[in-house]
Amino acid sequence: FFFQAEDGIRDPLWSRGLGDVYKRQQVDMEEVKGSGEYEREERANWTPEQDYCMTALVNTYGSHNWQTISQYMINRFPEQHFTTKQCRERWWNKLDPSINHAPVSYTHLRAHETREDLVCRLLLEKK
Repeated sequence: FFFQAEDGIRDPLWSRGLGDVYKRQQVDMEEVKGSGEYEREERANWTPEQDYCMTALVNTYGSHNWQTISQYMINRFPEQHFTTKQCRERWWNKLDPSINHAPVSYTHLRAHETREDLVCRLLLEKK
């Protein structure tokens, strides 16, 4: 027993309307890749010089003026493009001096353990 979709294609599942037509179309990924839509630039790691420059800029302009900081970074390092989000995330996640980079203790991990973590830990300890 098949259901007749609105697009005329017989389907063993309930029809989801005309949306089925678009889901069944095949896409040639080579054409899509050639269009430049999915091409990404190579990632470049932050250098110690860039980190030092970023820290100096944040000390000068504050940790909320990311547009100005990213413009200075682009002018200082023209080979790499720095967005405001990249600068902000680098500061808040890596360079901010208030971040504690010490290793996390086993007790701390156990304190924040979810049920799934507990099951995995118990299964691993059994072996």
